[in-house]
Amino acid sequence: MARGRAPDAVWEARWVWLHRLRREFPEWVALFDPFASVWVAVRGRREYVTGATAHELRDRLYARRRSALP
Repeated sequence: MARGRAPDAVWEARWVWLHRLRREFPEWVALFDPFASVWVAVRGRREYVTGATAHELRDRLYARRRSALP
């Protein structure tokens, strides 16, 4: 956050979601692309999951975790 500026509630909420996703899915790297307005999770070089919202990304990661073979 820049000095002298009021905190932006939207950006603060995004940071909270990023921390939450990173804590819940430590094997994935969670990112938000502000230019495309999309949430992305990456694991390795070839695995990625996208979502229009943080909720959607979280749900897709949970579904992927449930469907993974042990």
